[in-house]
Order: sequence, then C-alpha cells, then structure tokens
Amino acid sequence: MHPWLQTATRRGGAALALLGTLTLIGGIAFALIGGALPRVTAAVPAEVVTITPTPTIPVPTPTLTPTVTITPTVAVTATVTVTPTGTATVTSVPGAPTSTHTPVPTVTPVVPTSAASPVPATSPPATPGTVIGPALPAGVYHFTSSLVAGVGAQVSHADGILRLRVGITDNLNGSTLRLTTGSLVAVGGAASKGQIFMTVNGMHLDGVSTAVGPNRISGLYITHNGNTLGFWVATRIAPSQMGTRYTFVGRISTGPDSGLAYRGTLELWGDTFGGLLGWLTAAQGGLYTVSGNSVNGNVNMAIVVRAGTPLFVSGTTHGRNVLQGTIAGPLAGDTGTWTATP
Repeated sequence: MHPWLQTATRRGGAALALLGTLTLIGGIAFALIGGALPRVTAAVPAEVVTITPTPTIPVPTPTLTPTVTITPTVAVTATVTVTPTGTATVTSVPGAPTSTHTPVPTVTPVVPTSAASPVPATSPPATPGTVIGPALPAGVYHFTSSLVAGVGAQVSHADGILRLRVGITDNLNGSTLRLTTGSLVAVGGAASKGQIFMTVNGMHLDGVSTAVGPNRISGLYITHNGNTLGFWVATRIAPSQMGTRYTFVGRISTGPDSGLAYRGTLELWGDTFGGLLGWLTAAQGGLYTVSGNSVNGNVNMAIVVRAGTPLFVSGTTHGRNVLQGTIAGPLAGDTGTWTATP
C-alpha cells in the first residue's frame, strides 16, 4: 500500500473512533435527563400535489335522420265526357275521395232506338256540322262501312273505292265513292274537320272521322241529334295495285256446272293491309263484285256470280304477275281452274 494511503486510513479510523465515543456520551446524557426535555414535533408541510384530470372530450351522439320517400295518393275524380264520335274526354277534379284504382271508362256506341241515351243537357245537341274529327288526307282508299238506318232496320253496307280530293277551300268537291254495285256516288264534306257526307241508295249519310293514321281512316255515321248509326273504315290503296286489269278465264270441270266457263276483264284494287276489292266484267255481259285478300303472292277471292252462291277462287302469283289457281263453286261440288293475265 502506498505510504499516503496508509496514513489516510489511520486518520479515518481515529475519526470513526472519536465519533463512536461522542455517540456513547450523548446516549448516556439522554438517559440521565430521562426525557425531561420537551418533545418537539416539527410540522412538515404536506406536499401539494396538483392532479390534472384527464380531460373528457364529449363525443356527440349522431342524430340519424332517415330519408323517407312518400308517394302521396292523389285523389282524382274522372269526369268522362263522351262525344257522339265515341271519343272520351277525361277531366280530373281535385278534392275527390282517394282511390287506388282508376276505372277505364267503357264507351259504347249509341244505337238509335226509341230508348237511346240522350246527349247530356249541359251541351247542345250534336249535329254533323258541329262534330269535328281529325283532318282527312287526300288519297284513294278501300272503303267499307256498316250501319243501321233506323229502328227495326237491317244492317246495310256501303263499300267501294273512295277517292278523296281536298280543295283549296277545304271542301271535298270532286270526291267520289265507287260502290261495289258499280254505281258512282258524289262525296262532300270538310277535310280539316274530318267531316264527310254522301247519299247512298236514297239515304243521306253524315260521317265524322275518329282516328287517322298513315294508311287508314276510321269514323262513325251520326245523326243530327247525335246518335250513332254505324261505322266506316277507309284503307289506303297501294300505289302498285291501283285498279290493275287482268284477262280472266275460268272453267268448271266437275260438278253440276261442269263445262261452264267464265271470261272477262278482272279489275283489282289492293290496299296496304292486303285487302282486295274489284269487279269482273264478263265478256257475255254482267258485272260481278270481287272481294278477298292477297298476302305474299297468295290470292283468295270470292266472285259473286249468283245471288248467295259466290265463285271461290284461290291461287298464287306466277311469273309476270300471272295469277292462277283452283275454283270451288258456285254450286256444291263444282270445281275447276282459273288464270288471270295482266
């Protein structure tokens, strides 16, 4: 050990010994005193600890507002006004009781009888001059119609080829209807108002259009007091079938009329819906009405050669528009063949 370290050690030990002696003397003195000295209690101030609380962050509770789509029930009262042309006009009136079902009005044409439904008193009686329909376009049409002239009368027909000509003053002057009987009837009216009139077999007919399409017009016959007599339809003639003429030859080969031949000029008018109308002018005299249809080159026609006993011909188109086929009638058991050459 180093000399100075040894010296320090010895001096430290002496210091410790002295400290112990002093401690012993203090203890004896305390014992002698016997605790006579007052007890001094020192007030130690309490340590103030400031606790910072953890801040409470309010979390807002979200308010969810659902989106509700409400479809209101609309209360509508349908007031249906029916014109003599059969057209129904529906007027909505607010404030009526709610209904989830709107009935479709049924429009029934009025047939002229002694108990016919009168025109509502809120409107003046309809007359052909006041009832207006869609405008009538000029053209050539296959015209068909049915009507009842009066109480107890039978159903009548007025059919033929209708030529509508519209003048600069809106009239139909020059318009004609060639009836299936072959007679020609003058037609008048007002094109822009859809009004048409004619006299057929001594009976005056007033008509008004109810619908007009590219190739068809429909309408009603009405009386001066607004009643409906019947209906009519006009179908436009196809440009390629404007009265095509054929040489017709037909022969009955079996049956009661075996050996009977029909020859003449067949005139056919074909409309855009496949309908056929025409006449067979027999070489030996006589004009026979022809009606039928033509679809994709297949032809079916009825030629009335005797009252109540038509001659039925069926056939197809061959080559340059040559028609040919078979005959049935006019009597039961009659059969044969026919051709029609343009």
